[in-house]
Amino acid sequence: MGGGDDDPDVDTDWGEPGLTPAERVFGWNTLEVLTLAAGDPAKPVGAIPGGAHADVQLRFVVGTPWRDLERIIRDHLDAHGLSMVDVEVLRAVPATRLGPDDPWVGWAVDSLRHTTGKEPAVLPNLGGTLPNDAFADILGLPTVWIPHSHPSCSQHAPDEHLLGAVAREGLRIMAGLFWDLGERRPAP
Repeated sequence: MGGGDDDPDVDTDWGEPGLTPAERVFGWNTLEVLTLAAGDPAKPVGAIPGGAHADVQLRFVVGTPWRDLERIIRDHLDAHGLSMVDVEVLRAVPATRLGPDDPWVGWAVDSLRHTTGKEPAVLPNLGGTLPNDAFADILGLPTVWIPHSHPSCSQHAPDEHLLGAVAREGLRIMAGLFWDLGERRPAP
């Protein structure tokens, strides 16, 4: 997504049709299959298994009716003749979003630019599950997330890694943000 030589490509057949690769990754819902099992792997039988189980995760953006998720899935499965499939939503964390035109975003971008000498990329959404609603919705605070990563870090994979240069830059960025908040110029 960042355009580097080692950056992963987004499969053109993945995601909602009609969206750009960036919109598919950052601005749309994603359903991920975490586990999938059928039958008894310890005692395989050459027949159709009597049951199967899947654990899935939905990473969703603001505007998704997540509180009605179980009913929406149930209705969809029933409409396709799959009423025998049980659905259980275990937990959910509301998605949050601070608009890119919010004054705090501009303030943070200016601070990052001042500290790094680089033009920061601003993403209006982030595919992830974070308990940010405690700040954004409950406390009513504007929140800006500043990731310290790189496109090929394999984030949350068994081989996830952080480069020393990225870690040092992240420390400079956060020190700069806190310095600017307290000293350099007023916040919005």
